[in-house]
Amino acid sequence: MESHPAVAAWLWLRLAGEPNRLWAYKGSKAGVAVAALWSELLETWGAVLSDNVVEAIAVVPEPQDDDEFDAAVGWVLGKALAAGDPGVDILGNATIGGFAVPCDDGLRAAFAAFAMEN
Repeated sequence: MESHPAVAAWLWLRLAGEPNRLWAYKGSKAGVAVAALWSELLETWGAVLSDNVVEAIAVVPEPQDDDEFDAAVGWVLGKALAAGDPGVDILGNATIGGFAVPCDDGLRAAFAAFAMEN
């Protein structure tokens, strides 16, 4: 199973309304963008993840660059998945592999269609 932190962050930020507004978090804009993305994700996670996962996230240090950001978002996915949080899902199966992602009905439907073709 894999996780894709950038996809996960974008899906979570889409719940907040404007996922593309803060999206340039790689390269020269990373420092400012990472702080803004992290702040917005903390708010979003508070609304969509269970209290025990949100409490665990509170001890995660704020990421300082894009690599730390990706690692922290991946950790949140794993923590939520391990806790059985209903806000995180696994797309895939043992045959084609799987991805941990935030729950999204459109993504689930598109992935199901892909899996049937492959």
